[in-house]
Amino acid sequence: MPYEIIREPQGIHKRFWGIVTAEEFLSSVGKFHSDPRFENIRYTINDFTETEAFTMGEGGILDTAAINIGATFVNPKYRILAVTVDPVIIAMARKYDQITQMPPILLFATLAEAREWVQSSA
Repeated sequence: MPYEIIREPQGIHKRFWGIVTAEEFLSSVGKFHSDPRFENIRYTINDFTETEAFTMGEGGILDTAAINIGATFVNPKYRILAVTVDPVIIAMARKYDQITQMPPILLFATLAEAREWVQSSA
């Protein structure tokens, strides 16, 4: 399992490392949506700073989009943040944005920048 989920007072921090597969990422999404506090969560930070590769194809992006679109019926307020400078992951995030028509994934180069957004949007 190349990820861990860290619960925070108003959100979730998912830290990924190594080679992350679509199945592993979808598992993390499922665990996020299964959190008993999900309906009140404001954000999820997907931290890819230690990721060597993310092997998510278009099918995985579609599956993730479908799950997240459904989840917005329970909690339409949460935002997805991603911490990465990897152009492949950034391209996947933009593809996801095109599919979902949800608020776009907020991209940050560092975890500190993502945390600053969390604090400023409180």
